[in-house]
Amino acid sequence: MHRQLFKTFTLIGFILILVAGCAGTRKAAPLRQVAPEQLIPLIARHNAHVETFNGRAIMTVQADDIRPFRATLQITLKRPDSLWFKLEGPLGLDMAQGHFGNGYGQVLIPFYNQLYRGSIDRLQAQNILPVDLPLNELMMGFVGLPVPLLPAEDSLVTVVPNGRSYHLSYAFGEEIEVDPRGPVVTRWEKNDVFGDPHWLWEGESFYKIKGVRLPKVIRMSQAEPKQRVTLVYDAMRPNTKLKKGWHQFKIPEGVKIIEL
Repeated sequence: MHRQLFKTFTLIGFILILVAGCAGTRKAAPLRQVAPEQLIPLIARHNAHVETFNGRAIMTVQADDIRPFRATLQITLKRPDSLWFKLEGPLGLDMAQGHFGNGYGQVLIPFYNQLYRGSIDRLQAQNILPVDLPLNELMMGFVGLPVPLLPAEDSLVTVVPNGRSYHLSYAFGEEIEVDPRGPVVTRWEKNDVFGDPHWLWEGESFYKIKGVRLPKVIRMSQAEPKQRVTLVYDAMRPNTKLKKGWHQFKIPEGVKIIEL
């Protein structure tokens, strides 16, 4: 009786080891070759599932012209181009609050008792917006869902299966890594005409929520002016219903308004 039980458990153990060994050594199927005109619309279709977003992240900023700082970022957005944010420092100290939409924005800096208002271009020229990108691209960068542009007819874009991801290479200096699960962009590098780095976007630690794959960690860097923004999300809620007036915030009396 005991000998029979021993033989049975030995057989089960052998089968489990065999199955685990096979699972560990099984190779993933190679990625099929696709054209940019096929891959990029799939990325856009996946990302289009997110119409609104509400999240909270630890934000770290490093730049040449300011001291590195760390803050808690609260962010809410509504596509295509409306975004509200609030930055809080240690002990809940208000650092900044703002809203952007329809090509216009305003940012309140309580420490200086100043409110900056003006077009998105003017706010970016004053380095009030991190990373020099169009607002819709910046929004999707903060959420973790950037979408490459479809190539023009006379441009050259190649898609190469690279292990477990696709690599898009644009003739005008952009290199993009795409995870086929989604599919989603995991790395996007843009160089200038001389091949020098202009800006870089990276996303990692993706997880799926409400049918959308979102990165928990996002890094955005640019070369001039040199700065790096890192976001580590601890809360991400896509497609939440936004309350009326969700983008509004109170402007204190006596604040100095700076029109840009």
